[in-house]
Amino acid sequence: MKTTKEELSGKRRMPKWWKQFWIGIAIAVSVLVVAQYATYLLGYIDLYKLCGGLIVLFLSIPLAYTVGYIKIEVLSGKTRMKLNRIAFIGAGACVSFLMALFGAAFFIWALGLPPLVNYMGQWPTLILFFIAPPIVGAFIGDWIGRRRNYRPYL
Repeated sequence: MKTTKEELSGKRRMPKWWKQFWIGIAIAVSVLVVAQYATYLLGYIDLYKLCGGLIVLFLSIPLAYTVGYIKIEVLSGKTRMKLNRIAFIGAGACVSFLMALFGAAFFIWALGLPPLVNYMGQWPTLILFFIAPPIVGAFIGDWIGRRRNYRPYL
Protein backbone atom coordinates (compact mmCIF):
# COMPACT_ATOMS: atom_id res chain seq x y z
CA MET A 1 0.00 0.00 0.00
CA LYS A 2 1.35 3.43 -0.99
CA THR A 3 1.97 5.63 1.99
CA THR A 4 4.33 8.49 1.16
CA LYS A 5 3.41 11.56 -0.81
CA GLU A 6 5.95 10.76 -3.54
CA GLU A 7 4.64 7.24 -3.92
CA LEU A 8 1.05 8.47 -4.10
CA SER A 9 1.86 10.99 -6.83
CA GLY A 10 3.90 8.43 -8.78
CA LYS A 11 7.00 10.65 -8.79
CA ARG A 12 10.41 9.46 -7.68
CA ARG A 13 12.94 11.78 -6.17
CA MET A 14 16.17 11.79 -8.15
CA PRO A 15 19.43 11.21 -6.26
CA LYS A 16 21.78 14.08 -5.49
CA TRP A 17 24.43 13.03 -8.03
CA TRP A 18 21.90 12.98 -10.88
CA LYS A 19 21.88 16.74 -11.52
CA GLN A 20 25.68 17.06 -11.27
CA PHE A 21 26.14 14.17 -13.69
CA TRP A 22 23.88 15.60 -16.39
CA ILE A 23 25.33 19.09 -16.08
CA GLY A 24 28.83 17.64 -16.48
CA ILE A 25 27.76 15.51 -19.44
CA ALA A 26 26.08 18.50 -21.13
CA ILE A 27 29.20 20.65 -20.76
CA ALA A 28 31.55 17.89 -21.92
CA VAL A 29 29.41 16.98 -24.94
CA SER A 30 29.03 20.63 -25.92
CA VAL A 31 32.77 21.25 -25.79
CA LEU A 32 33.58 18.07 -27.71
CA VAL A 33 30.96 18.73 -30.41
CA VAL A 34 32.32 22.26 -30.92
CA ALA A 35 35.85 20.86 -31.10
CA GLN A 36 34.77 18.24 -33.65
CA TYR A 37 33.10 20.84 -35.87
CA ALA A 38 36.06 23.20 -35.54
CA THR A 39 38.48 20.50 -36.68
CA TYR A 40 36.14 19.68 -39.57
CA LEU A 41 35.80 23.32 -40.64
CA LEU A 42 39.56 23.83 -40.41
CA GLY A 43 40.10 20.84 -42.67
CA TYR A 44 41.87 18.52 -40.23
CA ILE A 45 39.21 15.80 -40.50
CA ASP A 46 36.79 14.87 -43.24
CA LEU A 47 33.02 14.36 -43.03
CA TYR A 48 33.40 10.61 -42.42
CA LYS A 49 35.58 11.16 -39.33
CA LEU A 50 33.27 13.93 -38.10
CA CYS A 51 30.23 11.63 -38.22
CA GLY A 52 32.17 8.77 -36.62
CA GLY A 53 33.41 11.01 -33.83
CA LEU A 54 29.91 12.32 -33.11
CA ILE A 55 28.44 8.81 -33.08
CA VAL A 56 31.10 7.60 -30.66
CA LEU A 57 30.56 10.70 -28.49
CA PHE A 58 26.82 10.20 -28.19
CA LEU A 59 27.12 6.42 -27.72
CA SER A 60 29.52 7.00 -24.82
CA ILE A 61 26.88 8.86 -22.77
CA PRO A 62 25.11 5.64 -21.62
CA LEU A 63 28.48 4.16 -20.71
CA ALA A 64 29.33 7.22 -18.62
CA TYR A 65 25.93 7.02 -16.93
CA THR A 66 26.46 3.33 -16.14
CA VAL A 67 29.89 3.95 -14.63
CA GLY A 68 28.53 6.86 -12.58
CA TYR A 69 25.55 4.84 -11.35
CA ILE A 70 27.70 1.88 -10.35
CA LYS A 71 30.25 4.10 -8.63
CA ILE A 72 27.67 6.04 -6.61
CA GLU A 73 24.81 3.62 -5.99
CA VAL A 74 26.32 0.12 -6.08
CA LEU A 75 29.85 0.23 -4.67
CA SER A 76 30.53 0.42 -0.96
CA GLY A 77 32.39 3.32 0.60
CA LYS A 78 35.58 1.32 1.04
CA THR A 79 35.63 0.20 -2.60
CA ARG A 80 34.88 3.75 -3.74
CA MET A 81 37.81 5.00 -1.65
CA LYS A 82 40.13 2.44 -3.33
CA LEU A 83 38.97 3.51 -6.78
CA ASN A 84 39.50 7.16 -5.90
CA ARG A 85 43.01 6.37 -4.67
CA ILE A 86 43.78 4.58 -7.93
CA ALA A 87 42.42 7.57 -9.84
CA PHE A 88 44.54 10.08 -7.88
CA ILE A 89 47.70 8.02 -8.39
CA GLY A 90 46.99 7.47 -12.10
CA ALA A 91 46.12 11.11 -12.71
CA GLY A 92 49.30 12.27 -10.99
CA ALA A 93 51.40 9.90 -13.09
CA CYS A 94 49.75 10.94 -16.37
CA VAL A 95 49.87 14.67 -15.68
CA SER A 96 53.51 14.62 -14.60
CA PHE A 97 54.49 12.56 -17.65
CA LEU A 98 52.77 14.98 -20.01
CA MET A 99 54.20 18.00 -18.21
CA ALA A 100 57.73 16.62 -18.37
CA LEU A 101 57.52 15.53 -21.98
CA PHE A 102 55.80 18.57 -23.50
CA GLY A 103 57.38 21.03 -21.08
CA ALA A 104 60.87 19.86 -21.94
CA ALA A 105 60.05 19.78 -25.65
CA PHE A 106 58.73 23.35 -25.51
CA PHE A 107 61.73 24.51 -23.45
CA ILE A 108 64.21 22.95 -25.88
CA TRP A 109 62.31 24.33 -28.87
CA ALA A 110 62.00 27.83 -27.39
CA LEU A 111 65.72 28.05 -26.64
CA GLY A 112 66.71 26.50 -29.96
CA LEU A 113 68.80 23.78 -28.31
CA PRO A 114 69.66 20.47 -29.95
CA PRO A 115 67.93 17.34 -28.59
CA LEU A 116 68.93 16.14 -25.13
CA VAL A 117 70.04 12.81 -26.56
CA ASN A 118 73.07 14.64 -27.97
CA TYR A 119 74.08 15.75 -24.46
CA MET A 120 73.04 12.90 -22.18
CA GLY A 121 72.74 9.81 -24.34
CA GLN A 122 69.74 7.65 -25.14
CA TRP A 123 69.19 5.76 -21.86
CA PRO A 124 69.52 8.69 -19.43
CA THR A 125 67.12 10.72 -21.59
CA LEU A 126 64.69 7.79 -21.69
CA ILE A 127 64.81 7.45 -17.91
CA LEU A 128 64.54 11.22 -17.38
CA PHE A 129 61.40 11.65 -19.51
CA PHE A 130 59.59 8.29 -19.53
CA ILE A 131 60.32 6.59 -16.22
CA ALA A 132 61.01 9.19 -13.51
CA PRO A 133 58.07 11.60 -14.11
CA PRO A 134 55.28 9.01 -13.75
CA ILE A 135 56.83 7.67 -10.55
CA VAL A 136 57.21 11.14 -9.02
CA GLY A 137 53.73 12.11 -10.26
CA ALA A 138 52.20 9.00 -8.70
CA PHE A 139 53.67 9.96 -5.34
CA ILE A 140 52.44 13.54 -5.72
CA GLY A 141 48.95 12.33 -6.74
CA ASP A 142 48.81 10.01 -3.75
CA TRP A 143 49.96 12.84 -1.47
CA ILE A 144 47.24 15.17 -2.82
CA GLY A 145 44.64 12.41 -2.51
CA ARG A 146 45.68 11.67 1.07
CA ARG A 147 45.30 15.35 1.97
CA ARG A 148 41.77 15.34 0.49
CA ASN A 149 40.94 11.95 2.04
CA TYR A 150 40.56 10.69 -1.56
CA ARG A 151 37.41 12.72 -2.15
CA PRO A 152 36.91 13.43 -5.86
CA TYR A 153 36.96 16.98 -7.13
CA LEU A 154 33.59 16.64 -8.90
